[in-house]
Amino acid sequence: MKTTTKYLPMLLIGLFISTGIIAQYCVPPGFKDMGGVGEPFTYISNVELENLNNSTGMPTGVGEDDGYMHYSTLVKPVLTQGGNYTLNVSAVDNLAAGMIVVVWIDWNNDKTFDPFGEKVALWGPDGNHSAIITVPNNVPDGVVRMRVFCDMPTSMGHIDPEPCGYLDYPSHTLGQHGEVEDYDLRIGGPTGITSQDKIESVKIYPNPVKNILNIDHSFDQAVPYNIVDLYGRSIAMGQLDVDMTSINVSNLANGQYIMVIKGETEQIHQVFHIAH
Repeated sequence: MKTTTKYLPMLLIGLFISTGIIAQYCVPPGFKDMGGVGEPFTYISNVELENLNNSTGMPTGVGEDDGYMHYSTLVKPVLTQGGNYTLNVSAVDNLAAGMIVVVWIDWNNDKTFDPFGEKVALWGPDGNHSAIITVPNNVPDGVVRMRVFCDMPTSMGHIDPEPCGYLDYPSHTLGQHGEVEDYDLRIGGPTGITSQDKIESVKIYPNPVKNILNIDHSFDQAVPYNIVDLYGRSIAMGQLDVDMTSINVSNLANGQYIMVIKGETEQIHQVFHIAH
């Protein structure tokens, strides 16, 4: 069969998408896109994870703020494999009719949220919510995406929460009456991490720390260390001797930092907080 040049670009794009060469996250349809009138009935008002603390108001229904936002320019919380972190989400139910809040994290970074395997939190009916997020040990280093979803519950005729929202609207005539927010998380920090057993060979405490940071380690020789901030900037460096197990951090500002220890063949880091 003869294919004209006119349709060749479209065929190539379709081929790339079907073979997975091009992959991107689905964008939930906006409230207004699905025939919504006024403003969304439920919305996310605050998301807090480590040093991320994002407070927002009701979506305006205009432009990109039509019930979906990807906050790609905000600080990326640094999470380590095997670590436990507290996630707080606040959401508002304008109609007092109940709501549901769900959070997914794309641990394998395949640009798709597994509706069940990557669901990390589920709450209802409204108000403030908190959960402990545990990072799987097999998650590779890099940046992954977290999706926070809120909508009215199934008791009001809505479908069960789906990561991509009501993409098949108008099959579900109610549409989405809530909001979706995406955030980027950094797994492993800017300097890289080794295997989990290497990470566990170094313990730092207290955390948070005010003045003196203690380090328990198993190195039998001196190794260099570097304290960096969340933007990868070096804040302090020195040498961790065999008999040196503490560092004075009293001159550093409050915040989150990463202790990077350079062994013979690996780099190990631990995240810690300074709170004077």
